[in-house]
Amino acid sequence: MGVVELYKQLNADYENVIARLATEERVSKYLHKFLETTDYEDLKNAVNNSDWEKAFLSVHTLKGMALNLGLTQLATNASNLTEELRGGLKSESSALNYFSMVSEEYKKTVDAINLLEY
Repeated sequence: MGVVELYKQLNADYENVIARLATEERVSKYLHKFLETTDYEDLKNAVNNSDWEKAFLSVHTLKGMALNLGLTQLATNASNLTEELRGGLKSESSALNYFSMVSEEYKKTVDAINLLEY
């Protein structure tokens, strides 16, 4: 799969990211670097341990990376969880629901990036 196809499959913002990164090769490079980050694993561990402060920091970073890469749905889901946790846990059930949405979109994103041809 090529970069353009990946962005179409994820309903992501290719025009925005290519305007900033200039080439498909650079976009591909940063998408693969995204796979190397530990923020999602850190988020998952924090949620599993009910460490909501650490969960906030991890999801906030994940949101920023997703925004920078034009991964719109992942960024939206991460933003929802970020706001749920901003200033402390508001509702554990809401936080867990948002985390589930982040997890689902993160998996779809990772699966698509893993199919990306270098």
